[in-house]
Amino acid sequence: MSSALRGLPYTHAVFARHIPLLAAATLAVVLVAPARADTELADPAGNLKLTAPGKWRTHETELAFSATGFLGVKRAELFAVVYDDEKDANGAAKRWKAWREKDGGGPVFTHDDSDALHWSAHSAERGTVDYVRALAGADRSAVVWVRLSGAPGDAADDSRKLLGAAVLAAPEKERPGPGGEMFGGGKGDETAKPSGVTLKDQDFRVAITLPAGFTVRKEIEPDGRRVLSTVGPVGSDERAFVDVYALDSFLRADAAGRWWQISELRGWDKAPGIEGDAISFRVDPAGELWSRHVRIIHTKAGVYGLKLDIASQAEQAATKMLDALLRDGIEVLKERPSQPSPMPGTKAVEGNGVTMFVPKAATDGGSIQTAAERVDKLIGTSLGLEPFEERRGFVHVHRDAPALQAALRPIGAEAETNAYWDVGRGIVHTHSGVLSDDAGQDRLYEELARDAIHRRFGFRPPWWIERGLALVAAGMARNNGRSDLAHPGLIDGARNAAVGSVEFEAARWWSEDDSSGNDERDAVVWSFAFLFAQRGPLAKKYETPFTEYITRLRTYADANQAGKAFDFAREREYIDDWKKWVRKL
Repeated sequence: MSSALRGLPYTHAVFARHIPLLAAATLAVVLVAPARADTELADPAGNLKLTAPGKWRTHETELAFSATGFLGVKRAELFAVVYDDEKDANGAAKRWKAWREKDGGGPVFTHDDSDALHWSAHSAERGTVDYVRALAGADRSAVVWVRLSGAPGDAADDSRKLLGAAVLAAPEKERPGPGGEMFGGGKGDETAKPSGVTLKDQDFRVAITLPAGFTVRKEIEPDGRRVLSTVGPVGSDERAFVDVYALDSFLRADAAGRWWQISELRGWDKAPGIEGDAISFRVDPAGELWSRHVRIIHTKAGVYGLKLDIASQAEQAATKMLDALLRDGIEVLKERPSQPSPMPGTKAVEGNGVTMFVPKAATDGGSIQTAAERVDKLIGTSLGLEPFEERRGFVHVHRDAPALQAALRPIGAEAETNAYWDVGRGIVHTHSGVLSDDAGQDRLYEELARDAIHRRFGFRPPWWIERGLALVAAGMARNNGRSDLAHPGLIDGARNAAVGSVEFEAARWWSEDDSSGNDERDAVVWSFAFLFAQRGPLAKKYETPFTEYITRLRTYADANQAGKAFDFAREREYIDDWKKWVRKL
């Protein structure tokens, strides 16, 4: 992954082609052209300096510097990386070798007998050899290396001489650290408050104060969740990326963090390393010299995610910046209301767990309110859970179908629908004539069920639970609460699926993105939920692990933790019993 991808959200990373680490990137190289026929190179902060003999052509890079030139008649590439958070040269050497192994090509390391801080890395697979040197100074460390094509030994002496010219020392005027100019205090002042540039999200709900020098990335458009994207200096990284995400579909910060981590694991060609807990973690893309730092926070404006992409040598600065930002750099401009406000021309009608917003001319919520309360009760009974933080359901009944479409158009809902669950605002939209036909009823019941499920967990649970229970609840609501009646199409679909290979563990990881509109998967997850809705002997047999699954999911907001309710043998037994049961439906 090149720097062209650093700063993009995880949802975009999977679509990008992998670019070698040492390709074009973002940080500018400091180049001074002296009168003599040499080239002076330095990192952006001016700490690492190297005078290279002859003319070397520099490149933009996320490293400390990058250049190409000649050693004698042999073409060479010259690179360097500075570790601001590592003072020991041996530590820098260890980190570089770990990166080089991840970068691939099967490098073989050979150390100089006379100096442990000089070594070579030969890749027979790629036909290259790196001559490498680690050094330390000015409270930091660095690694410089020359890459040549061919076998070890070619231009080795010239390479070592070139690397020996590297010097690591503080410039005449020390660059302020993450607690200095960045936050308006002296170097290392971690208690100083941010005093840089203040930016607001697209909805003017929050303001975030970032270090001086940060600007909005105008080429990155807000996309629903991402409400602000910025770039600026953090430590020695002149182009660190900070993005802000409004995670309105989550009532819990821990659930938002778990979802983010799963998205990261699914979003890369090669799974990254993830360190930390649900609300504060680091993502380490395989083979890259940059990392992603994520913080999930719960504010009065809702749940937000902060994402910082930064060069690896500035990791310590990243941590300090985020700590200060979370402590003093976020201001809530507009609080998220505890419940939606009635729209013009409507009035609120309170019910048992559900509030209706109906046209003022209406006498009450009528049969739609009865349906909403019935669905809410069905979901509560099925899950055995009370609403998270006693959250109520809200249903907005529009005057007619055209009025519903007009209201949904600005929020990006599908063009023609009888009901729509706006998860971010916690409200189900429908119209007064929705119960006049079977299709309208089913859609309303399903949307009401999804909202009721969401309110029980405080987040959207795995798709197999949300979709399966929504289909079962819709059928029961349509049949006045009876659990022994089912849609023939779903029964046929479940029977067909049972003939093939269905893995319960795999089904628990099906996502909405890859399952929406898949009739077979609809039938499978419906049958899982329908089995328990009937409360028969088979449901009793598996009641304990299913109850444990739901309890663990609600407690930990983590599908991995919930899955521990089923061991492999229990899963196989369940699928065998399920197949026999489905054939008898």
